[in-house]
Amino acid sequence: MLLKSKSILFLTLLFCGLIVSPFFITLPSLKLPTVDPNRPDFELKTVEMTMYNDSSVEWKLKADTAFLYKTGIDTRIKNISASLLNKSNQEAVIFTSPLAKLKSDNQFFEFQDVSGSYQLSKPKLTFNAPVMFWNNNQSNLYGSDTISLSNKRFKLSANSFSLNLDNNVLQLTDKVTVIIEAPDV
Repeated sequence: MLLKSKSILFLTLLFCGLIVSPFFITLPSLKLPTVDPNRPDFELKTVEMTMYNDSSVEWKLKADTAFLYKTGIDTRIKNISASLLNKSNQEAVIFTSPLAKLKSDNQFFEFQDVSGSYQLSKPKLTFNAPVMFWNNNQSNLYGSDTISLSNKRFKLSANSFSLNLDNNVLQLTDKVTVIIEAPDV
């Protein structure tokens, strides 16, 4: 009987200890790994893209890296060199940009800190723009921030511009400034 009483007492104390012990023992909290929403799902190195319009090339783009996202974030492209061609397959615009976003739902690019040249003018125009957009559907290059253009004879600046490659028309609007440099005599 004494053995049975000791066994019951031992089991009762063990059971009470198991019930009460979680209140006094703290386990380390488990941290679930978090995924950075800005981290790309895919990273592509040495990227070359070509867009065809009917049977001709519309533009060519080379970049060091492209970052693709499954979650609807725009594709990011780094260290770009690109050329836009007109209907006659002439390189109309050549430019570089350290960063671009491809807006896949609207089929257009947004380029940052762009510098390049408009090849179809004589002499060629060089340009710089903080932001520039390319619309695939309209073959249109445009911006609503200051663009500066220059060649050997003059300098232009405007707060808005548009270049349509279907008809090779460059339009500058909003606070256009022109400085014509006199030739050396």
